[in-house]
Amino acid sequence: PPVRSVETITLQPSGGDESRHDVFQRLTLLPGRHQLRFNVQSALLGANGTVYADIDVPDFSRSPLALSGLFLAGGIEDTTTSGDLAGLLPLVPTSSREFTSSDVVEGFLRVYQPVGQPASVSTTVELFDASDQLQYERTVLLEPTAFGPDGGADLTFEVPLARLTPGPHLLSVTARLPGGR
Repeated sequence: PPVRSVETITLQPSGGDESRHDVFQRLTLLPGRHQLRFNVQSALLGANGTVYADIDVPDFSRSPLALSGLFLAGGIEDTTTSGDLAGLLPLVPTSSREFTSSDVVEGFLRVYQPVGQPASVSTTVELFDASDQLQYERTVLLEPTAFGPDGGADLTFEVPLARLTPGPHLLSVTARLPGGR
């Protein structure tokens, strides 16, 4: 059944025409397709807006290899947050996707295998520029001992912004089992 959660936020003027607030909320969902609806209402402006997000919760037990969503942390310091993700993530994620070359940004995701059947997993982090040219590549081998009792292993990496040219970039993470699967 639908679950409703209401949060009241008082935003402080920041001198610009944009304000950012990340809301963290733990959702316990069964594998399958779900839809989240976010509605924001401004008492000051007397206006509101709604965004729908379709999410697929994978059944990690049915796949020989799966990746969680990708989280980024760092960058813009004036982002405010609320909620609690303690125990779920080793960093505080941001919804910001625009950074400067001097920002320090970390990426995080979890790699999953069936419980009790861990194998080595080769992970590759790649950054491509707007011309689809590879600008950065790093490979990390996750040994079977890195996988916990839930079948997951953490992958944390720094996004090397200082070495990138200005403009849009695509961050890609690939995981492979032995034999290239």
